[in-house]
Amino acid sequence: MNDILISYEDINWTGPKLGQGSFGEVTLGEYKGIRIAVKQFNSAKMNEIIYEFRKHKKLKNENIVEFCGVVKSPNDKTFLVTKYVENGNLRDYLSEHRLD
Repeated sequence: MNDILISYEDINWTGPKLGQGSFGEVTLGEYKGIRIAVKQFNSAKMNEIIYEFRKHKKLKNENIVEFCGVVKSPNDKTFLVTKYVENGNLRDYLSEHRLD
């Protein structure tokens, strides 16, 4: 499990808020010199997040956002860390770049 967990202190919480979804808020940050998107989960069980993370971590493709790890904050909030991708979220990008 150590390959999945990232220390809360290792994240540079630079902000700003990138968006909000049904699961929680997404904020810009930095981890090991890399720009990241940090998604906070409103309510989730840590074992469910780790299960999902392990499935997605195995996916390697230039068209799939790379997962970095899971963070548990001192106040017991859970975050999923992915590499940051420019151009906003996928839904907005696809609606603006339709292939008709």
